[in-house]
Formats: sequence, structure tokens, C-alpha cells
Amino acid sequence: MQILESSMFGLRAARLAFHHPQTGVEVTIFPMVHIGERQFYKRAYKDAFEHDVVLYEGVRTRRSKLITASYRWLNLERLGLVVQPSAAEFEGPARSVHADIAPEELRALWQRMPLWLRALVAFGGPAFGMYGRFTASRDSIAKGMTKDLLRDPDDILDQGDEFEPLRDMISHARDRRLIETLTSELGAAAHSTRIAIVYGAGHVAPVVRALTRQGFSTRPSEWMTIFSLD
Repeated sequence: MQILESSMFGLRAARLAFHHPQTGVEVTIFPMVHIGERQFYKRAYKDAFEHDVVLYEGVRTRRSKLITASYRWLNLERLGLVVQPSAAEFEGPARSVHADIAPEELRALWQRMPLWLRALVAFGGPAFGMYGRFTASRDSIAKGMTKDLLRDPDDILDQGDEFEPLRDMISHARDRRLIETLTSELGAAAHSTRIAIVYGAGHVAPVVRALTRQGFSTRPSEWMTIFSLD
């Protein structure tokens, strides 16, 4: 099952749908990337907020700004792209639930990292963003972004145990919180409740595995274009 697909035509995300045969509960996953065409985000959020519940991501701290500088500092106007908007910018009948770690949890995870790793993040994110500001293209951004359930979402950081604190901050801790929140919502859900998950593509595989363990079956997926290469 593919989550993201990069091709000669552009980058697209799979709108993944799941259904529980006993409870009738439906879960729809909208894999997110940090930058894309404005229309992609408008379509995804509009669809998500027509569900009963929306689980969304987002941690805003000074530390997260260092990490996100790698894409926020790109020349997005030249590329015709925008940064993924916050779920708070959209409205609909759905109840919004923040399913990410809190700022104080991110600060604690940051403090657990050794100084050399904190320095790497602090300087690496902005440096990468500044380099990309002059060199990035839609094609270069799309390359290598294909994701499926057989690939390790942490492979970009899989350089040894010394990077485990960084993996925990960026990936594992947030995976755990998302699955905990989803499990709580599923436990309280009424018959045929529709839950939408709007979250980074790198966090989708653990959620799919959790849904499968709880007896959910897949429904036909739908591709949504994040940005084209036209």
C-alpha cells in the first residue's frame, strides 16, 4: 500500500480509507507533506472537516522552528508552493482533536539529546533551508519522497543508535501520541462515526498497523495531487 508516490508527473498522496465491520466506524487518513500546492491542502482539509472528528498534528516551539527551517526557508513563491497550513485555519462540522505531543514534551525530548545532536539540528535545518532556497525545484523536492508500508519511515535517520534521541523526538514519540489519541477516540466512538487523521506521511504506517490489529479493513484509496511538475 503506497502512501506517497513521486513520478514524472509530480507528487501525490493516497487518501486511505478504513472500515470496521462490527462498529461501522470509518477512519480516513490524509498523509501530509510540509509543502505543496495550496489547492491540495484546501481539498484535504475540506474533506477531513466533513467527518465527525479530525485528529491533527502540530507542535510550535522555538526548537520546532529550527527543524522546519529546512523547508520554511525555501523560496516557496518561486516554486508556487505553500507551507502546510494549520488545521486551526479550517472549519467544518468535525470536532478537532490535537493528536500531537505538547510543547513541553518536545522541550523535554530536546533536552535529552546530547549537545552535538542538538547543534546538528540547530544548524543543519537552517543550513539546508538556505541551500534549498537557491537550488530547490519541484522535481528535486519530489524525488525520493515515495513512501509505502514496507519502507521504514525512519530510514533517513537510521544511521546508528546515537541518533535514537532524534528519532524519538521527530518520529516515535509523536507516533505513540497519535495512536494513543486514536485508540481513545475509537473507544468512545458511536456507531458509524467517521474519523479523519491529517498527519505527516512518515507517521501513517504505524497507524495503519494499529487499525489492522483492531480489525479494520481497507476501502478503495484515492490519489490526491500534492503538486505537479508541469
